[in-house]
Amino acid sequence: ENGARADVRRVELGGLRIEGDPEFWFTARPWTSEQLDAARHLTDLVPGDTVWVNLDHAQHGIGSQSCGPGPLPRYALR
Repeated sequence: ENGARADVRRVELGGLRIEGDPEFWFTARPWTSEQLDAARHLTDLVPGDTVWVNLDHAQHGIGSQSCGPGPLPRYALR
């Protein structure tokens, strides 16, 4: 995803506070993922009045079996 921050423990946006244990990935931007996918040029992206927040927890990186062996059993997500 575009603009993701990894290993975040706490984030504050205005009056919103988000904490994680374990850490999480966090993205805040003025466009939805669908708007980013549909844009062909930077000028297609017009910020609105909403900040879209994405939180990702417990995910595997691109290397998990896409270009090598899978994770060791103790690191597998269940």
